Amino acid sequence: MLKDILEIHQFVTSVYGKQEASPERMAGKKQNSLLLKFARGVHEKKFSDDCGALKYLFGSDGKNGSSYRILKFRYKERLLDLLFLRDMNRQLRFAPDRALFNLQRTMHAATILFLRDHIDTSITLIKPAVNSAIQFNHTHIAVHGLKLLCRYAAFRGLKNEFRSYNELLRKQIAQYKAETEIEQILNTIISSIVNVTVYSLEISRLLKKSYAKSQKIVQQFPSHNNNLRFYRISVHYFHHLKQYRKIISLSRECQKYLTSNPHLFQRSVAGEFSLMEMEAWLQLCDFRNGHECAKRCLMHFPVNSSHWYIFNEYYFLLAMRTGNYTDALQIFYAAASFTRFKKLPSIQQERWRIFEAYLNFVLPDELPKKNFRLFKFVNEVSLAGKDKGGYNFSILIAQIILLINIDELFRLIDLERPFRLYCSRYIKQKTHPRHFAFAKLIKLYFKHLGQNAQIKEPSRQWLYFLKCHKSEYDAFEESEIIPYETLWKMILKKNRVYR
Repeated sequence: MLKDILEIHQFVTSVYGKQEASPERMAGKKQNSLLLKFARGVHEKKFSDDCGALKYLFGSDGKNGSSYRILKFRYKERLLDLLFLRDMNRQLRFAPDRALFNLQRTMHAATILFLRDHIDTSITLIKPAVNSAIQFNHTHIAVHGLKLLCRYAAFRGLKNEFRSYNELLRKQIAQYKAETEIEQILNTIISSIVNVTVYSLEISRLLKKSYAKSQKIVQQFPSHNNNLRFYRISVHYFHHLKQYRKIISLSRECQKYLTSNPHLFQRSVAGEFSLMEMEAWLQLCDFRNGHECAKRCLMHFPVNSSHWYIFNEYYFLLAMRTGNYTDALQIFYAAASFTRFKKLPSIQQERWRIFEAYLNFVLPDELPKKNFRLFKFVNEVSLAGKDKGGYNFSILIAQIILLINIDELFRLIDLERPFRLYCSRYIKQKTHPRHFAFAKLIKLYFKHLGQNAQIKEPSRQWLYFLKCHKSEYDAFEESEIIPYETLWKMILKKNRVYR
């Protein structure tokens, strides 16, 4: 697809500069060709989709489809050649990344030489490559290289070398199987929890089983890849148990492990576990330590990267929960301003829509009411709405506070019955204590609407309940955007209950 070509072009020009991928260089000798015209169109951003490109090249969007596909293919191949043939070592800052690139290039060349019967030359490349692959735990490359070494030793009758290579291959294959298995365990967990904040009984069982299984694997095969994946699985497991102190301990342990093995250090991985630690401090309402983790995350994550967006979700919540609403606004604008925002997974985009709704409530001057359409918002968060005990509750609260914000009390009354039914079905005191208490406060608001004096006294019970459930062991609900005590005061102030 054209959008993929445009993204590759953007990456290549950001790495090597626009001159390296200039239209004249990409077109080669044929300076009057359609390829040159296509390259100029990409370079100068004349089009953004296939329809626009067809019109730019041929003056039509329905003809010359086969010629256009050939042009796209040729241009893509030249971009990939440029990416492959240039020295990526200058751009890859960390040893495991440089090793992976060099090993892939070396093994590709060695395989071609081997197939073309330049076997001895190929073997001189493969032997050090295998040692490097084992050192940096690139097991899949080590397996490929050892297979070629076994074949070479077998055909040359080198029995001792064959036995040595074969034994090493057996160990690497066993390790590769273990790494593949633990990776699949992790992927299964992520696919089960990616769209939810509330763990069902089924997910709890999956996490418990996965943790025990991966623990056995990493004990038998303690490779670098297995260690990292086990740390990730462990964080998910203890998160569902709400053992946030354990998550902090694991995150710090992993970061210590990375710094003690500098040849395996990757900034993105260090940042990932700083982010996990930050989220745990956030759940424990320890905002000072949360800010310290945020500073580390800012150093680790390149702007507009996938991890950068995840970090900014937690950074936004940190700002909202500490009352730094201006900072939250800047974080929101920073995240939403990049074109990659529209390419985020749907559930991530929906969470940002929910964040925007709460911002609209706390910052009416910076985000005018007329710019936020309530019913469009409801339609845009369909995936988050399926998270019944988590973000769906946040969506309902967002609808209520936005209607309060624009003084639509009659439309607000229409929400009372659906809200009560929802809470009775999904919000339980044992599993969602803070959601439960805040739901009680909202029900009081509905019950005494227009009878201001009758709200203050009965609300004290549930405000005290919220205060009691903000300790180390009863942390924030994960989908609690603004602390409920603070949000309740804002609601009363907006409605002028105490005036």
